[in-house]
Amino acid sequence: MRQIVLITFPTGKIFIAEGDSETPCCYSRSGLDLESLNDEFAHLPEDDRKEYIIRQQILWQSEHCSYTEFLTKKREFVRHYEADNPSVGYNYPSEVEHSQVQRTLQSILQQAQSTQEQSTQGTNDITNEVPGVVLTSSPVLIDVIRGGLTGTWLSKLLRVANLKPVLAAALGIESSGDLAALSEVKALSQAQSEAILDAVVVYMRAVEVWESAEAASNWFNAEVSALAGQSPMAIMDTFEGRKWVREVLEKIETGTFS
Repeated sequence: MRQIVLITFPTGKIFIAEGDSETPCCYSRSGLDLESLNDEFAHLPEDDRKEYIIRQQILWQSEHCSYTEFLTKKREFVRHYEADNPSVGYNYPSEVEHSQVQRTLQSILQQAQSTQEQSTQGTNDITNEVPGVVLTSSPVLIDVIRGGLTGTWLSKLLRVANLKPVLAAALGIESSGDLAALSEVKALSQAQSEAILDAVVVYMRAVEVWESAEAASNWFNAEVSALAGQSPMAIMDTFEGRKWVREVLEKIETGTFS
């Protein structure tokens, strides 16, 4: 049984939490979870604990709901409560997390301020530090892929939260040691470079759609009916698979599910 729970605190803060019968711990978008909260106040009398959390109100629950539909439903509740309770001070850290992830990736991509003009001169110097124009300019993207991404750039990507398993899946690598070894390579192959850049694009889109790196990571590992019951992670090792994942993300954002 999946549930969406509204938790109200004496401070006036409210949190939209989630949980199900198999996972009693309800994760809050604030970073708090009910299990940890109960542990923290375990020394208090039962009545005092009830007073600390003013109300736990089940907003919605369903026995038959996919993870994708569940997260979409929760996002709707979040938006409604933000609109209806502007003075409540609802803490929405996923927005902060989302912007941090995007800034980290953009920072990596923009370390070299190479322009498209430099790439068209036939030099592969831009592969030392992939420029920000890589993901927005097809000519530059093609040039970078042909020249091969550097292991240094890959090592920086591996430090981005939740991105490592996505890159490993895209490269068809199961061992973390093998993935780390690639970061020591001077220049990756064309196929590896294309898979990595494509995976980064898909990952950034997932974080944008789900508004959270953790929610995106959960979705990557969940069975998705729109992907014929497969998890996105299971088909990230092929171009067609990554294309399919992107198409489903677009449908999720627009609310049109297949």
